[in-house]
Amino acid sequence: MKRLIIFAWTIAFSFAMSAQTKQFTDSIVVGDVAPEVISKDTLGVEYKLSDYRGHWVLLDFWASWCGDCRREIPTVKAIAKEHPELVVYGYSLDRTAEAWKNALRKYEFSWINVSDAKGWNLHASPFGIRWIPTTFLIDPSGVVRAVALNETDLKAQVDSLLKNK
Repeated sequence: MKRLIIFAWTIAFSFAMSAQTKQFTDSIVVGDVAPEVISKDTLGVEYKLSDYRGHWVLLDFWASWCGDCRREIPTVKAIAKEHPELVVYGYSLDRTAEAWKNALRKYEFSWINVSDAKGWNLHASPFGIRWIPTTFLIDPSGVVRAVALNETDLKAQVDSLLKNK
């Protein structure tokens, strides 16, 4: 019985680790030009990703219902503070405007944040996102330079690439 429990725990742990390290996108890889993203903020102002060509952009797909996304918020805040030259463009995959707006108030986002409040949708599709949060670091020419797998990886990649710009 003890061996069965240990075996089951080992299998469960292996699945959990593979889920954490799996590729988060099946379409966009480092070196690709980032597809266009267009959506509106809470006031109805439209933001296009392409408007930020000439700047480094951190494109963060997230949702208020996502625990991993909520854990990532302090890291994104720290990155935004340490790298004021970086444009942070958040795209919420929330299913309702109310949930998205409540999260914006609760977590006090200080960067661009847009959503169409329709959940997983066509805006995430060009990026082939299979998991959130998924964050892309895009250089001034619109080329994806990093795809972050976790908060530690995100910070390390941003710090590394922006110090060498």
